[in-house]
This record gives sequence, structure tokens and C-alpha cells, in this order.
Amino acid sequence: MIRKKFCIPMKEGWPVNLQFSKEKSEPFVGREKELSLLDGFFNTILENQGNFILIQGETGIGKTRLVEQFLERIKSKGITVIRGHGYHGEISPYRLFSEMLRHYFSSINYDTRCLAPLLDNLTIALLEKIIPELKPYIPFDVTSIHTPPLSPQEEKQRFYDTLLLFFTKLSQRYPLVLDIEDVHWLEPDTLELLRYLITNFRKSPILVIATSRLIETGSFVEKWLSGLEDQRIVQRIKLSGLDSAEVRNLVEAFF
Repeated sequence: MIRKKFCIPMKEGWPVNLQFSKEKSEPFVGREKELSLLDGFFNTILENQGNFILIQGETGIGKTRLVEQFLERIKSKGITVIRGHGYHGEISPYRLFSEMLRHYFSSINYDTRCLAPLLDNLTIALLEKIIPELKPYIPFDVTSIHTPPLSPQEEKQRFYDTLLLFFTKLSQRYPLVLDIEDVHWLEPDTLELLRYLITNFRKSPILVIATSRLIETGSFVEKWLSGLEDQRIVQRIKLSGLDSAEVRNLVEAFF
């Protein structure tokens, strides 16, 4: 039985792929300064200047809620949003990216026709190696795509470049937002790839927005962030608690 495939209709002003949306069970108050900063960072990607924003704060301070509110504010801009998570005790390299790709392709019903104008057959075949679920939906025999033997380092670089090409080509249709939760749980190989992508997103309409707990000084993640700061390609937003007026407004909003 052949499953019928559909491309999600794309209309001006519609979010293309707003995934993982959470119902807002509580009102949102305050954080106007932070939202204004995020608005500014988003506006820069509309001028093909990629940005990486890290929102840091204690558990429960409202990092995820701030990101949700921000995405709600910009959803009328005609954006593509793809989300992924870091997981406590993560040891599988690149799980973040396989998760992001799975959710993206699931959202378009694995319709590879949507990718045909963006990617060549070789890149699609390489994506199939990352996401085996794609295979039944690819309109050509992926085994017919032959590539010369590569060294482990060359294979790694090709993997990096495949993901870079995928995200940059996708952003040519609509501005792209990559939303990454709990970046402090990501393992070193994933962080290395993320650094490569962020560095090469700087001339593309791509905003990477990540959340993190306060990071221990001297940790691998802190050193990773310091390297990005040296390159001036990360902006940190550190959240503190609401002030008394905002707390009062929050309480009043519940009653």
C-alpha cells in the first residue's frame, strides 16, 4: 500500500513548522526587556545575519516560558521553527540533531518533494542515513548514490556539511529558528557540531535560541561558550526573578 504524501500548504504570515507548542496554562507577565532584546536579535536575521542567543537561569525561573512567548510574538512573520532538547546523562552523539530532523520531517508527513527544490539527491541520501524513516518516501534508490571511500574525519566533515546545507537551504524559504532546550546537557560531540553550524549560520536568516541552567565555571559547556564569546557569536540573557510589581501582576492575573 502506497501512502499518499502531502506538502504542508505555505501561506504568507503562517508559521511553517511550529513544533512542540505548549498550552500556556499560566499568564505571562514581565520580561519586557528580554522580549525586546529577542525581537532585536530576530530582526537581524531578517538581514541575513545569523544569531545565537543563550537564555540562562535557575530551574523554574521561566526560561522556556519566555521562549514560548517570544515564538508566539513572531509566528506571524512566516517562520520555520524546529525544536530539540538536551537530556540528562546524554551519551549518544548527535541525538539532538536526529531528534530535530525527525520532528521536522514528521511535520511535513515525510514528503521529500518539499525538499526537492532545496537539496540534491546526494544530500537527501545522506539525510536518509541519519533518519532511516525517510527511506520509503524517497523517490529514487538511495543505494544508486555512490560516494568515494572517506576517512573517518572526512566522513565527519561530510556529516557536518550535510546538516549545514539542510538548515541553510531551509532558511532560504522562511527565516529559521532552532530552539534548543537544556543545552547544558549536550555531550561534547553534539556541542562541537553545534559550534560548527552556528559559526557558519552568520550570513543566513537563522536564529539559534537555547536555554540553559547556570553553568558551572570550568565545565566543558562553559569552555565551549567562552570559545563562542571569543568569536563574538553568542549573546547571553541571564534571567533573574520577577520584581515585586511583576509578581503582583502575576498574582492578579490568576484571580
